[in-house]
Amino acid sequence: MKVTNFPGGRYWFDPSVKSWVIASVDAQGNQVGDADYVGTKLGRDLSVKARTNKAVILPRKDLPRLIEEVSAKGARPISITIRTEKPLLKKNRVTGEKHKYGDFVLKVSRLSAFLNFDYEKSVNAERKREGKTADFERKGSWLQHSNPAARALVCLPGQPCGYVQLKVEKRLAEEFQDENGHQLQKRWIQNLLPKQSKPNQGVDKPVLTICPKLENIMGLTCEGIEYVVS
Repeated sequence: MKVTNFPGGRYWFDPSVKSWVIASVDAQGNQVGDADYVGTKLGRDLSVKARTNKAVILPRKDLPRLIEEVSAKGARPISITIRTEKPLLKKNRVTGEKHKYGDFVLKVSRLSAFLNFDYEKSVNAERKREGKTADFERKGSWLQHSNPAARALVCLPGQPCGYVQLKVEKRLAEEFQDENGHQLQKRWIQNLLPKQSKPNQGVDKPVLTICPKLENIMGLTCEGIEYVVS
């Protein structure tokens, strides 16, 4: 088993539970306290950066304020790490066979995205690039922004703002875990995930938007600063 050391700690992959493990060590290299099982490599990397002061620890309660401040400056590029539950089909879409992975998997994704973007303008810009008429209009939406001038934080009607709207530019990395935290290969569950419908934008390259819950954000990088949300 390969063990990697970093200042103040070490990490390794435990195949018995299919999870990355991080432990703190003292000056003599002795483990201090219990090790943390962080599941995915993305989770491992965030934890190491937090422990070595290569990232700012951001209390979760301060996350909405940070998003509001950044998005108030206009459209802003960020990278973001999100952990979400993905429901599984009861049977494999191709073979029709039942599977052993339970009702859902945990997906950890790192994305390049934009805060505070105009959805209609983004779609029409893509239509122009494809030589089509820029006449797209959004038909209804459940989105309610806390600040219409800084389209980022999103509320459900009558509820506090618990989501953030993002325009996805690129998927940088993704990993999966089962409900017990065991790491999974995507090829094992590819045909167990429901197919996603494409937005009706009339373009060859759809503009992808997502609205993850704030509670599912693990970390983000914006304006040159990396944050680990705790």
